[in-house]
Amino acid sequence: MKPLLTGTPTPPPSEKFLNLTSDFIHFCKRRAADSYQIVWLGGAVEQVTGYTQDEIIARGCWLGLVHPDDRQNVSDHFLSAKPGESGEEAFRFIRKDGSLCWVHEVFRCEHGEFPDEFCLYGAFKDITQRTEIEAELLERKEQLRIIADNTYDWEYWRAPDGKYLWVSPSCKNICGYSSEEFTKENGMNTSFIVHPEDRRIWYRHVKEVDLESPEHTEIDFRIIKRTGEVVWISHICKPIYSENRHFIGRRGCNRNITGRKLAEEKLKESEECFRSIIDQAQDAIFVTDFKGHFHIVNKKACDSLGYTVHELMNLKILDIDPGAKSITDLQKFWESLPQTFESRHTRKDGSTFPVEVRASKIILNNSTLIYGAVQDITQRKLDEELRSHIDVIIQHNLRTPAASAITLVKSIRSDENLTVYQGEVLELLEQSGQEMLDTLNSSLDLYKIETGQYQLIPKEFDGLALIRSVLKGLAPQLGKKGIPCEVCLNARFQ
Repeated sequence: MKPLLTGTPTPPPSEKFLNLTSDFIHFCKRRAADSYQIVWLGGAVEQVTGYTQDEIIARGCWLGLVHPDDRQNVSDHFLSAKPGESGEEAFRFIRKDGSLCWVHEVFRCEHGEFPDEFCLYGAFKDITQRTEIEAELLERKEQLRIIADNTYDWEYWRAPDGKYLWVSPSCKNICGYSSEEFTKENGMNTSFIVHPEDRRIWYRHVKEVDLESPEHTEIDFRIIKRTGEVVWISHICKPIYSENRHFIGRRGCNRNITGRKLAEEKLKESEECFRSIIDQAQDAIFVTDFKGHFHIVNKKACDSLGYTVHELMNLKILDIDPGAKSITDLQKFWESLPQTFESRHTRKDGSTFPVEVRASKIILNNSTLIYGAVQDITQRKLDEELRSHIDVIIQHNLRTPAASAITLVKSIRSDENLTVYQGEVLELLEQSGQEMLDTLNSSLDLYKIETGQYQLIPKEFDGLALIRSVLKGLAPQLGKKGIPCEVCLNARFQ
């Protein structure tokens, strides 16, 4: 590369540099197809490149310091510049210590002293920090774009005039329409796809946020997808402001909550079915926590105590079952469940009545509660009292005379002067009395069985004799009707 000038280079006219604000200023020339040669340079050359001015001038041209990947493009750009043309270029520079720096070159091409001479006036500015910041911002912008474009929910930015400035692609999965159909000129509006029965909700919401710009508003409504499918949407939006607090629109989020709504409807139906079953139960049902607060009561419980549901729900178990105060170790009692026990309940009017309680622990809404099925046993207690009176009557008023009569008959039968007929009549009378006494004893046994007081004592008895005794007692009635009756044992008549 031949130098174009000899001796000390003459700096270009100062006015050429007055409009250039940079750290590294240079002036180069070339003839025809030759490369540019440095004529003059100044400014913060060493601060930008790491080389002194003399080191760069000695190289003849600074193009060799340009990064190899950028060098050809920079060379072509400068060589293609024609007199009167200006331009700019950003490229990488290899500093003396081997590090890279980004520079921004501003240049202008002019005619030289000769027809085929070109002059290039330029200035470098170190933009490494700015480039790194821009690269980082670009990376963050790309990350934000990726996040925004891949959100599960349907996100959007709506301008103050109602036009959609940006809509996330996920909207197509939710409503069936692409984001471009919303953001294009005269594009779609959400109101176009709102379910007819919910449009009043949507219009009222839009009017509210457009006039008052509330900070946060959330509503649920239905939309009709392109396919005709009805989808439930949970909508939330908030105003967006610029750095100088200028209102620039609203950011909105639409989430598909169809599954949740269907689950809520099924849960509501299930709760209504559960409530119907509970209210139709014949037992009074109470569900309480371990502190005695009511969580669920049914209609039977309210009717039996004389309270409304609201009144009863504001009470505690001790208000209707004072006997619960006698439970000294509640923890031990709770651990003993399930169990059945008797107690007394107090009505709203102060009267009391006996109850049987079947208590057990249940899990409801992730909480352990006490389930109690309560039955009014007033009638059962009256029946037990009546049976107790009957027992006294049988024991003292019937059983004793019957036993005395049997004893008397046995005494008469012992008389040797009785005729055969008289003996048979007395024997029959004795047997009938004994049967009556046995029946009275059996009724006592049944009562003991029902009350849990009976003790079984097995003993042997003559079954054949019992059968014969029964037939003998039935013989008169069977004979009148001409019904024969015999006992057959092991194929032999007895």
